[in-house]
Amino acid sequence: MAKERLSKLQKWILSTALKNEGGLYRRDISPHYFGKKTPSGEVSIARSIRNLVKKGYIEARCYPTITGEEMMVAYVMSHEELTEADIEKYAKTLPVKKRFEFTVTSINEHAKGVVIKEIYLTPGGERKATEILNIKKKVSNKDERR
Repeated sequence: MAKERLSKLQKWILSTALKNEGGLYRRDISPHYFGKKTPSGEVSIARSIRNLVKKGYIEARCYPTITGEEMMVAYVMSHEELTEADIEKYAKTLPVKKRFEFTVTSINEHAKGVVIKEIYLTPGGERKATEILNIKKKVSNKDERR
């Protein structure tokens, strides 16, 4: 099996989230990784987050203010099924704009416009981040011995 490759930014996101007890705010990535917020940096961050979600290493959360009907559409587009409890919950708020917590666990072409606010590691992401940090420790220990 080929070894899975991650970009430096993806590795940084995973290891930083692990150091922050499993979570990271998206707004903190640009200033800490790139030094300042730039359009190209924001594109890189969005792609890295999307790829980490696809690989199952992170859950991404957003908090859109939308109607219940819009929420049902967004939920259906990003999940396999909508349960009866979900339909009841969102049907009560159909005409009213409300702030929802929305966890993105799978990214498809319909969920690309979702703005991610928070990033949380999955158990697989925690394992990968630990592996990344252990590799860095081994490399730095070898350099110290020289």
